[in-house]
Amino acid sequence: MDQIDLQSVEDRRDAIVDVVARISQGEIALLPLEGGPVLAASSQNAHAIESLSRMTANESPLALAVKNVHEAEDYLPDLAGSARRLMSRCWPGPIEFECPLERSEGLLACLPRLVQHALCDEGVIRLLSPRKDFFQEVRRLLSGPLVLTSRLADDTLALSTEQLRERYPACRFVVRDGSVRFSEGNTVVRITPQGWSIVRQGAISSANLQRMSGTVFLFVCTGNTCRSPMAEGLFRRMLARQLNCADEDLPDRGVLVLSAGLSAGDGSQASPESVQLLLDHGIDISDHISQQLTEDLLERADYVLTMTRGHREVILSGRPDLADKIALLSPSGRDISDPIGGGMRDYENCKQEIESALESLLRRVDLSQATD
Repeated sequence: MDQIDLQSVEDRRDAIVDVVARISQGEIALLPLEGGPVLAASSQNAHAIESLSRMTANESPLALAVKNVHEAEDYLPDLAGSARRLMSRCWPGPIEFECPLERSEGLLACLPRLVQHALCDEGVIRLLSPRKDFFQEVRRLLSGPLVLTSRLADDTLALSTEQLRERYPACRFVVRDGSVRFSEGNTVVRITPQGWSIVRQGAISSANLQRMSGTVFLFVCTGNTCRSPMAEGLFRRMLARQLNCADEDLPDRGVLVLSAGLSAGDGSQASPESVQLLLDHGIDISDHISQQLTEDLLERADYVLTMTRGHREVILSGRPDLADKIALLSPSGRDISDPIGGGMRDYENCKQEIESALESLLRRVDLSQATD
């Protein structure tokens, strides 16, 4: 059984190409992912998946390892909203989803029938997207998803070559790339029509999953130091009052309020005028730290509210597919005035514009994800 140590090879990319070539040719590999060691084979190779199934029939179910939630939807077009939400916020990472499968559609139907049968266990298909760097490198070069076993025994990577050959006779090579990151293994989540439940507690806790499954509001301006921080602070207070909880308890109630800027410099505080104005109304944003608007933030958000039409147009020019969730904050279609460089009167006027728009937003948003 061959071994490929990615931490000692002279050319890592050549080693990755070798791993991809061998898996593409139908070889089974032992891989060290962040949640523990797994066996892997190409989803395009029925013979390899048949061998993988026989070798691990009594040890662990098989899962389809995809790059991201978009590829998951390619293979499972009817993916439930609760699954999409959690996948977009947790992946890549140590979490596996058990999703109901009523019929094979999308690219799943294009896989060899034997592979479909091996993956679909009693109407359920398991999906995951590991964070490990080498896995992401392999997936970029591989023509389709990998099929992985669930976490193998903790001592697997410590076994000798002979012991590995005896335990997994169809495995042809082992990849080594540092230690396991999460000793707890993957968290396994079952998706149901009613929502989700934890099958196995792992690296991601139930409390963190609850926070990540909630509704995310994202306010966007230019520099993330005046308008959007004020909107964030004001809306957080409004939501807390409606849900009868403290501002800081909103994540535990299934609601997260964030802000960002199209041209923000990471790490700047909110403007002194914004801080003082909100403090006069009992809202403290003195610990606000500006951040640049990123693809990750856009993917995570359920509502993206921009201060101006220009902000919205800039975002949509790069992500027209997100048009349904990106809106102007003002329901009248007016831009929220920028107080930067002005005095307290300008900031007060800006605050009043934002408050009026937020009151309208609060009346029309869906807070069904918030917990009781």
